[in-house]
Formats: sequence, C-alpha cells, structure tokens
Amino acid sequence: MPKGGKVIIELSPIENDGQKFARFEVIDQGVGTPKKHIPLVLEPIFTIKPSGTSLGLYAANEMVTFYEGDIIIFLRKGR
Repeated sequence: MPKGGKVIIELSPIENDGQKFARFEVIDQGVGTPKKHIPLVLEPIFTIKPSGTSLGLYAANEMVTFYEGDIIIFLRKGR
C-alpha cells in the first residue's frame, strides 16, 4: 500500500451440515486491483506492480487447493 493503511486478518470457525471449516479473511486498504485483472491474480508470476514476482496469492491458492479449500476474491471499496 504505497500510501500506508491497515491490513486486517480475521480467522473464524464455520460449521455447515455438521462439518467444521475455517474462514480466513484478509482485508486491506490498498488501491485495489483493476476488475479486469481479477481472473489473473491467482496465476503464477502475475503482477501489475513495477517490481516483484507476486507469488503470494498463487502460493496461497496452491496450499488452500491442496487442503480442498477455495479462495474467493471480493472487491469492496470503502471498507
């Protein structure tokens, strides 16, 4: 976040049909990713930054997929 801001990390238990799950939510106050790039953010080496590899979301997706989970990306302004 070039202009500073907060990153909020929340972890909460969820139960659905007797099965227990964990919900891990990351909220930041960054400038955001253009809507047209959202389908690409989980791909390896995708970045819109001038430097860096942006492997973070790709690696997170690989781990979550290994444990049969899902990553869902929401774009929300003003939160």
